[in-house]
Amino acid sequence: EYGSHALYCAACNGHVEILNYLVQQGATVDAEGQGGVTALMIAASGGHLSCMQALVDAGAKVDHFDQKGNTALEYATEKGQREAVSLLQSYGNSLQG
Repeated sequence: EYGSHALYCAACNGHVEILNYLVQQGATVDAEGQGGVTALMIAASGGHLSCMQALVDAGAKVDHFDQKGNTALEYATEKGQREAVSLLQSYGNSLQG
């Protein structure tokens, strides 16, 4: 999907300005990469709070599942990203894991 690879790279590296630009240019915020992973999952795994916020503000689904049934919350939890976990829980994620 349009801009998905660049969006993943921005999310992975915490580059919120680039991420916002890509979203403004029409990048698909819930585009799935390998295994159904989304940019929000990648940002959560890295603890990139500003990227997470930008993605959710742009319409990314907090409760989106990858192919193994994991959400961004599980990615953040697995990597010990406490602030990311708190942020995701504040969105009302009913899939707290």
